[in-house]
Amino acid sequence: MSETRRDQQLTLLALALAVLINLVAIDQPLMGDDDATLYASIAAAMVRTGDYFGLYAWGQDWLDKPHLPFWFAAASFRLFGISVWAYRLPAVLCLFGAAYYTFRLGTRLYGGPVGLWAAIILLTAEHTILSSADVRAEPYVTFFVIACTWYLVRVAEDDRWLTAAIVGGVFAAAALISKGPFTIIPVVGAIGGNWLLRGGPKIHWRRWVLVGIVAIIGITPELWALHVQFDTHPEKVVFDRSGVSGTRFFLWDSQFGRFFGTGPIHQTKGRGSRIFFVHTFFWVFLPWCFVMVLAAVRRARALWARQAALVEWYTVFGAALMFVVFSASRFQLPHYLNIIFPFMAILTASELYARTSPGEVRLLHGLQIGLLVVMVSIGAALGWLARPDHATSVTIASLLLVVAMLVAWRASGGPGVKVLVTSVLAAVAVNLYLERGIYPTMLEYDAGPIAARFVNERYPDVAVIVPRDHHYTGFDFGLARKPAYIEHLADTGSVTARPYLLLVPNRDAPDPRTVQSFDHFLVTRPTLRFLNRRTRPQAVDRVDLVLVAGPAPGAARPQSGPPASPSRH
Repeated sequence: MSETRRDQQLTLLALALAVLINLVAIDQPLMGDDDATLYASIAAAMVRTGDYFGLYAWGQDWLDKPHLPFWFAAASFRLFGISVWAYRLPAVLCLFGAAYYTFRLGTRLYGGPVGLWAAIILLTAEHTILSSADVRAEPYVTFFVIACTWYLVRVAEDDRWLTAAIVGGVFAAAALISKGPFTIIPVVGAIGGNWLLRGGPKIHWRRWVLVGIVAIIGITPELWALHVQFDTHPEKVVFDRSGVSGTRFFLWDSQFGRFFGTGPIHQTKGRGSRIFFVHTFFWVFLPWCFVMVLAAVRRARALWARQAALVEWYTVFGAALMFVVFSASRFQLPHYLNIIFPFMAILTASELYARTSPGEVRLLHGLQIGLLVVMVSIGAALGWLARPDHATSVTIASLLLVVAMLVAWRASGGPGVKVLVTSVLAAVAVNLYLERGIYPTMLEYDAGPIAARFVNERYPDVAVIVPRDHHYTGFDFGLARKPAYIEHLADTGSVTARPYLLLVPNRDAPDPRTVQSFDHFLVTRPTLRFLNRRTRPQAVDRVDLVLVAGPAPGAARPQSGPPASPSRH
């Protein structure tokens, strides 16, 4: 399928919009007491303490995720200062790196236009955009996995393989020390699945031995850091017990223990659904999910017709094996699918490019038009409910993008370009409105960072005490200085420093020492009652900033209910 000059120009416009939408929230406050804020706090603690091998949360040893994402964030903090945009910057750059290697692999497998379309699809998938704002480990892992796959495809197929083997091993190690052993499954699935269905060509063992040696050398910094922090200190209490091995946790318990439900971090047996990621896929991969389904059907037909040797299977098995493993696991969260988005993006782009017959084009257009109408309608309904403040300019920009969808549909020539460009415009319109219109209004009810700014401005020299059983992670990260920690809210009587500040849940009886109260809601888990502007006041809680100045023990009392615990997802 050839592209007209106009189609090429529209494709480049779609690429520019795809890049910009992942930058649009880079300066927004981090959302709520969630993983992103926790990870930012851990990286900030590295910079403030000068300890880059230890992981600490709320002043305690923290054992969950590997070090590499924290090292990236800490390096950014050292260069640019501790801020939300500095935390997001390396992750967003890794997303762009993932798009680059998606382009390279797609180009190798299907040609330049498909490679470019695949990069655009990756950057405009719904959960890619969400992950550029709610930064966890996934942007890093996505980059390392697809980059590793690109180099290992060259190791498997090219005569000049030495550099590719070394760099591929480095990226494999980077994936491993970003989120653990399971991250290598998509790479193994891609290389092994294509080898199997293409007839099992000769395996060049010394190439793969070199890749393995480089990967093992590459993970030694992680193993050393965990050994120093945990294995050499068996007296440390982690997961409510002593004698915990950090290296064992990294190599087994962190993910295999979760998968089998035997590790210290696992969901209750029987939780989860085997089809969780099936229905989750349809929203995290918007607006491309229907086209991806068509691509899967085409590959199934190739298998049924015994034509497997005629097509590539890197992308199919890179996505499918990890999808099956996730579905079989008891640990199920939407952002897990992000690391296989590059494979799905290449498959989706190839499907867009291949559908040229009149019947296929009508089916493709009908499905995509219906999906885009639903997307835009949901965005409009959320705006009507939330009635965001100070969002007039963002609303106008989003509406102009919707109008541009209609223009692009008429201006585009090829059926694939038509779907590509209009879908990108819809994704950008909806997410621009969410990120710069609705989210800022929601974040006005996130008490943690708001209280931190208040303390930084009004009480820059007063000590801050944080009880671990009533912590607000956004408060910890937002403070311009390191707070002191106590185990329980009831332990304030043991605090000898005076004066000090304490952020606590609002009690029935007003505390005369309260200097400021804040509305609070966990904005990462919005409810319809909270989203609705009319019912929002009844959905929010209150937290108090208390100034304890006298010599008497603190009067704060523990709140009933289970203590908060750090997120371990």
